Amino acid sequence: MPHIFPLNRAHTQPVTGHHMKAFVMMEVLVTLVILGVALTAFLKSFSQSLSAAKTLEIQTQAIFFAKQLMDEFEISPPDYGSHEGGFGDDYAAYTWKLELELADEPNYRDVGSADNYVDQYFTMRIYHLEIHYDDGQNRALKAFETDSAIIAFEKFSRDSKVSYGNF
Repeated sequence: MPHIFPLNRAHTQPVTGHHMKAFVMMEVLVTLVILGVALTAFLKSFSQSLSAAKTLEIQTQAIFFAKQLMDEFEISPPDYGSHEGGFGDDYAAYTWKLELELADEPNYRDVGSADNYVDQYFTMRIYHLEIHYDDGQNRALKAFETDSAIIAFEKFSRDSKVSYGNF
């Protein structure tokens, strides 16, 4: 009975010589392409990680600056309105903007008859603070933004200041 697909002995013999070298060269080229794609993906991921770490460093520094500014504003509040500033030559890439307004005055009619109760009601200042970062090389970044309020009273009583020698 004849075979439907006749066997050809030429195709069943092992590959040798020139054909073997071409096959090995093809394997090397495919391997290089795969390694190139993998290396490119790795380097892009590494670059993105470095960029994210730099952004977090900038935002962390901005949070420290915001805390410093809020403490300064609590001790000696600026005038109402818009203000801008920086953080010195060491941190020249950081700048701040402040919008400060006075909240509604408390209703003193409900205080009572004694004059000393009025001292318990304080004026509140509402502020919007932004800290920006621009080093001139990378894209500018709004590193920190907050809205808050400061009540116009001192954290420490006169007695505690005297006891710690701050008065």
